[in-house]
Amino acid sequence: MQKQNLKQAQNIISQNLAFNSTANSIQAFDDGQNFVSIPNFTSDQNSAAMKTAINFATAPSSAHKQNSATTQNSIQERDFAEGENSVSIQNSTSAQNSVLIQNLDATAQSPISQPLSPLQIGKIPNLTPAQEQARKFAEANETSLIFGDTGSGKSEIYIALIAQALAAGKQALFLMPEISLTPQMTKRLQSYFGERLGVWHSKISPKKKREILAKFNAGEIRLIAGARSALFLPFSDLGLIVVDEEHDDSYKSAAAPRLNARDAAIFVGKKLGIRVVLGSATPALSTYAKQPHFRLRGTYFSSAKRFIFDESETGLSPKILTEIGRSLEAGKQAVVFLPTRANYKYMVCENCGQIVRCPFCAVGMSYHADAAALKCHYCGFSTFYRASCENCGGEVMQARKIGTGELAAQLAAHFPNARIAKFDRDEITTQRKLEALLNNFNAHKIDILVGTQMLSKGHDYHGVDLAVIMGIDEHLSYPDFRAREKTLALAMQVAGRAGRSGQGRVVIQTRQSGFFRDYIENYDDFLRDEAEFREGLYPPYMRLLRVLISHKNEKAASEIMNVALDLLRRKQAGGSAFASHDGLDARRANLSALNLQNSAQQGGKQISNFKFQSPDLRGSDVNLNRQNASNLKNTVQISARDVDRDSVNLKPERNGAAQNFINLAAKSPAENSAQYLKEKASESFEIIGYGKAGIAYIASKFRFEILLRASSHVPLISAARALEHLPVEIDMDPVNFG
Repeated sequence: MQKQNLKQAQNIISQNLAFNSTANSIQAFDDGQNFVSIPNFTSDQNSAAMKTAINFATAPSSAHKQNSATTQNSIQERDFAEGENSVSIQNSTSAQNSVLIQNLDATAQSPISQPLSPLQIGKIPNLTPAQEQARKFAEANETSLIFGDTGSGKSEIYIALIAQALAAGKQALFLMPEISLTPQMTKRLQSYFGERLGVWHSKISPKKKREILAKFNAGEIRLIAGARSALFLPFSDLGLIVVDEEHDDSYKSAAAPRLNARDAAIFVGKKLGIRVVLGSATPALSTYAKQPHFRLRGTYFSSAKRFIFDESETGLSPKILTEIGRSLEAGKQAVVFLPTRANYKYMVCENCGQIVRCPFCAVGMSYHADAAALKCHYCGFSTFYRASCENCGGEVMQARKIGTGELAAQLAAHFPNARIAKFDRDEITTQRKLEALLNNFNAHKIDILVGTQMLSKGHDYHGVDLAVIMGIDEHLSYPDFRAREKTLALAMQVAGRAGRSGQGRVVIQTRQSGFFRDYIENYDDFLRDEAEFREGLYPPYMRLLRVLISHKNEKAASEIMNVALDLLRRKQAGGSAFASHDGLDARRANLSALNLQNSAQQGGKQISNFKFQSPDLRGSDVNLNRQNASNLKNTVQISARDVDRDSVNLKPERNGAAQNFINLAAKSPAENSAQYLKEKASESFEIIGYGKAGIAYIASKFRFEILLRASSHVPLISAARALEHLPVEIDMDPVNFG
């Protein structure tokens, strides 16, 4: 019965796929709630290979294995990214295929043929009454969110639910945003489930992965704890998916396919009837608004925190030094967060004030004293730190924006007897180094741990009584509608490392103390206020799509963007419910979906008074052309002589499989006027901004973006299909901008 259900689910997923040839991804949607991207296959690959990518119940087929020698996709996962992890998809002609499993032999790929037997679980956590209520709530809902304070005992609830699934003869999946950074959680799972646990992430060697898969397919391993790629392992009878720290952007791939493992897990859970439990102390507003949630308050251990605000510039202020000294005198430990690694982020010419920038990226290079070098943290380019200024030739440089390396050196000067360690990507280069450092910290062989966002990844050490948060204001200034949510979540996660048991203190160095005073201890109020701010503009109430254009030639990239804009405007003019009215350009008749829905609710009568929605970005970001829509007829004509020879690659034919993706043909208004208006309301989209990306030049390529908004995913997918012949990339659910 389970295999039959899995086959039916596979067919459902296959019928809800939209092919995006330029983004190398298959995009699937689930009734407007969640969106997933799955690796695409080129036209010469057989259908068995495509089914392999979307079949979550079976291992890769032999046909796929044979074809992988010529046309393949590879996923490379970086677990040690400070901000967001990235997954890169690239076509390859090598003999490897590392989409999910690298060089696996036939025995490792054999799926389980017999039903799994129930397991006898030796022990489970003793839950408090509140935790037991949360467990029952998760058990009663297909998908649920456990919104629990830091230290409230969410892990014990997860373990109890996993034990229940394994005892019922099911498999379980425990997803973490960066599992290689949380060996402590792995050890906890190991203590409960022993050899039934398998760990899966990019730092696991190919040999070890083969061993894990062989045991997994033999039924010896029933629980997988892994990063986002673990979602695509060949589960045969998956009964539970736990997504810990569901708010973390590391679940979202920063490159094609732009997969969000959290949303993919919800999608798979709905299609296959698998229970999905999300958990976070700082849940994303989109998750909070869409999923049923249980509020778990308080801490599992007796603890209390006191927040101290330091309204000074980023650096070691007297207040910070005093608090660190107090912790050291009491024999306690401290963690110090700073978002910038290296010694300094920028080197500035004292003669002309020009920042030393990477020659291949539009970003300032970072100074690394240990290597006497300037390094680009985007493309990896490095040069001698005494490089002369390209603007004026000056050679005297001044360092700006302190990093973790310099901060650790300054702390060592102030506290010469303290044992200080760095916790960032420069220092932690292997899994062995990570485990050694965390073991030393747990054994109190380190007094002060200085690090980047790695510090916020769920580490639980009871000797820490002080958390210092520095440089947090720059996160609030990012041009991102989620900047407030991300900044507050980061601050609360770092603050959660202190006072896990007993008294704790948190020092927040900020010039925006009003924001943190209001919300740092009350995330519930923040969610309510943030919901009011986003309503009618941003997710979860509206859907966004980002079109990304990159090219080594700036003129070509700009030209591609303009062509894409014209195609999108033609799509607006020809496909929206308000294509033209009163002789105005269809692009100006940008009636909101809400107006159409209100009209539909009034009996579907003819719309009389149009209310045009004004752009909510800067006027310079929005180009409103007053030409009549008919003048756009011949505007999209590109040939090799218009731009560089290789700048625009237009594909002459459409992917035949995409033709059956979705039927957007509306019913006749005469058949059902109200229903027609409602359907058309959901088909409209608007162009709310376009131009150069926030960082306009990275890795020798110029970057432009177009941002679209709609009330549902349907018109956005339709808009993306209009661009499928252009060399652009589509991000259907952007979580980062610029």
